[in-house]
Amino acid sequence: MADRPIALAVVGGRRGRIVEGALPRLTGRLEVAAICDPDPEVLRVWKERHPEIRVYTDYDRLLADPPCNAVFVASPLLLHASQSIKAMDAGMDVLCEVSASQTMDDCWALVETVERTGRTYMMAENHCYERDALAVLNMVRQGMFGDLYYAEGFYLNDHSFHYINPDGSLHWWGQLRVDFEGNWYPTHALGPVAWWLDATSRGSDRLSTIATFGCTGHSTEHYLAERLPADHPLRKLRFAMSDSTTSIITTEQHKMIVLRSDWTSRRPSNTGHYALQGTKGAYHSGRYDGEPGLAWLDGESPTRPNGLADQFDSFDQYAEKYQHPRWAETEDVAQEWDRPILLMLTDFVEAVERRTPPAIDVYDSVAWSSITPLSAQSLAEESATIDIPDFARRRAG
Repeated sequence: MADRPIALAVVGGRRGRIVEGALPRLTGRLEVAAICDPDPEVLRVWKERHPEIRVYTDYDRLLADPPCNAVFVASPLLLHASQSIKAMDAGMDVLCEVSASQTMDDCWALVETVERTGRTYMMAENHCYERDALAVLNMVRQGMFGDLYYAEGFYLNDHSFHYINPDGSLHWWGQLRVDFEGNWYPTHALGPVAWWLDATSRGSDRLSTIATFGCTGHSTEHYLAERLPADHPLRKLRFAMSDSTTSIITTEQHKMIVLRSDWTSRRPSNTGHYALQGTKGAYHSGRYDGEPGLAWLDGESPTRPNGLADQFDSFDQYAEKYQHPRWAETEDVAQEWDRPILLMLTDFVEAVERRTPPAIDVYDSVAWSSITPLSAQSLAEESATIDIPDFARRRAG
């Protein structure tokens, strides 16, 4: 443990509030020293809840503030890469919300900045730390699924309500749909799967290729038509982004990942659908919030007389039996949502204190985030297969 707690600046006060529930468990190691947000009302709420906190509307002024030595970048995702690079150049360590970057140039710039400055950079992919994701990881490491060869990660979340600002203008989420075609916001779906397959910068495998396919049902146009008059300027927009986008990713060891992103389909959301298949078993997460996942394990689950698998078990029994030791550390945390955040923050704090690579280092952060620009390239080339760079190769060389 360091002599003094890490003085964290939160950039983006709305999303940044996710850290508050974990702070009591990190007393003496991490404290929020500053908040930066352009909205005075957001700053007022933070100041009311944390009277000692410094407040800023200007990011550059925040970076010049000596009391802060780390930044949690929780601003709109188009700012993530540039703000992270500025912070590291200012001598600060960075915990950055997902995704890390949206262009290949920014991916390489993040790698270069970390290697040049020596600062800690970690992407805040909290889905890797959820109960079932950690339980599956524990089971994988114990060989319960045998040799793995197939996985799925879906992010299905109707964001239609984000498209229009209260004044009737286009929200930045909506602008993304106008400007971008590809598998956007991939890391929630990909992060846990990459951990399970050990396809990481320090693992035995890595992401190798991607081919992306899209289909359009004009969901956004239908949504706007239901809410805006025919002569409204937004009704004239045409949206580049497919309603549903699927990427086929292969790893260097010829494993397959099916990655689906869907922001607009009119359906209940499922922001964390996963599947895993190995030679000795299979896992499927629940289809909606509150539905338990399913698993079948050779030697533990029902089998027909001919030896074939009979039916799935509820995954809850396996999540309890094979609970990850890290999850057990959070049993005294009152809110379920705060438990993954606490584990994620703990990993960041320990990496900063010990000056060791974080659990999700810059190489994994940009590899997972590169799915965004590479999927756009694949679609532009008629769903061509595109190589995923080995971002860690310069380090290895």
